[in-house]
Amino acid sequence: MLKTTLKPTSRYIPSGEIELHALDWGGDGPPLITVHGGRRTANSWNAVARRLHHRFRVISVDIRGHGNSGATDFGNDSIGRMKDLLAITEYLNITEHYLMVHSLGTLPGARYAAQHTERVKGFFMIEPIPEGFKHWVRVGTFDEDGTPTGQKRHNGWASLAELEERLRRNKQTRNWTEEVLQDVLLHETELLEDGTVKVKWDPSVYNIEEMKVDHFALIEDAESITCPTLLMVIEKNPLIESHFNDIALKLPNASYVIANGLGHAVYMEAPELIADYAEEFFLYGRLPN
Repeated sequence: MLKTTLKPTSRYIPSGEIELHALDWGGDGPPLITVHGGRRTANSWNAVARRLHHRFRVISVDIRGHGNSGATDFGNDSIGRMKDLLAITEYLNITEHYLMVHSLGTLPGARYAAQHTERVKGFFMIEPIPEGFKHWVRVGTFDEDGTPTGQKRHNGWASLAELEERLRRNKQTRNWTEEVLQDVLLHETELLEDGTVKVKWDPSVYNIEEMKVDHFALIEDAESITCPTLLMVIEKNPLIESHFNDIALKLPNASYVIANGLGHAVYMEAPELIADYAEEFFLYGRLPN
C-alpha cells in the first residue's frame, strides 16, 4: 500500500438543482479529471490519484446520484452527466484538462470530449461502455423490446464486515488491491443508526424511463474526439470484435491497448499500471515500456 499523508479537498459545485461533489488533490500540474462508473464514487480513484498528484492536479468527480453528489430522478443519462462535467470545469475555472473515465463514466465523458474538444487535451477510456440502451439490454436490465426485467441491485448490508467479506469473495471485486478495498470500505459507505451499512449510490440513478431513451453510441461520437485518445480494454472483453476494434479505427488520434490478466475495474486492480499509462500518455504522448 502506498504510504502518503496527502488528503484531497472536497469541492461542492452547483449544477442545476443539485450540488455535485469532487475530490481535488491539488498541486501545480495540469488538471486531470476522473469519472467513475456505476455504483462507485470519486474515492475509487484514490489509489491512482496518490500516484499522480505529483504530476497532475487530479480532480475526481462523484457523478450525480453517487458518493456525496446530489441525486435526482432525471439527469442521470449521458447528456445530463455531460452537462454536469461542463458545470464542474466552468465552476473551477478549468479551461483545459485531461480526462480519464471508466465504464459507465464513458457515456458522459465521450460526449463531453466530442462536444468540448477545445477543453480536452487528452482522453483515456478504460473498459468503456460503448452504447446506452443496448448496454442495459445486454446486462439484463431490459428485454429487447424495452420491457424492464425487474433486475435488483443491492446497496444495503447488515454490517461493514459483511460487505467486506462480500467484496473479498466476489469475482468482480476480489482482485482489488488492499489499498483500494480500504478506500471503498472507508469512503464509499454510510453507517446508519441501526448499524447497517449503505453503499453511496442512490436508486434514482437507475431511472428506467430515462435509461430506455439514452441512445448514446460511442462509435457515432468517435470521429469528433480529436484529442489524443487512449482506449484500454481487457483481453476478456466480449465486445472487442463487435465494437472496440471499429471504435479504435474511428478515433482520429487513438492508441489502443488490450490489457491481459485484469478484470473490468482495471484501475482498482492495478492502480500503478493505470497511473503509469496516464502519465506517459498524457505528458509524453507514448505508452509505458
